[in-house]
Amino acid sequence: MLLEDGEFYDALKDCGKYLKHMHLADTGRTMPGTGNVDFKLVIGVLEEIIFTKYISLDCLPTIVPVDQYLKHSISYMRTMEDAWDMTRKIRTEMHA
Repeated sequence: MLLEDGEFYDALKDCGKYLKHMHLADTGRTMPGTGNVDFKLVIGVLEEIIFTKYISLDCLPTIVPVDQYLKHSISYMRTMEDAWDMTRKIRTEMHA
């Protein structure tokens, strides 16, 4: 959706209340953290629209062993989540 639909993040906000399940992949349908998608922003948008449903990885096979690929992607997504938490905390303190 990112490359095909232009402003992915705005589209995510617009359809947020209708989302029941998301398939995540980075550019080229690779695992998160291996392409150009700003997953910190994705996490922020999902929080903004109060997304509480299901997320799955929808990535193409790779020559890297799957367990290494998944560990990298999970670690990357946790880093993005932590970065978003820090951004939110800073914004809250600035507006206090």
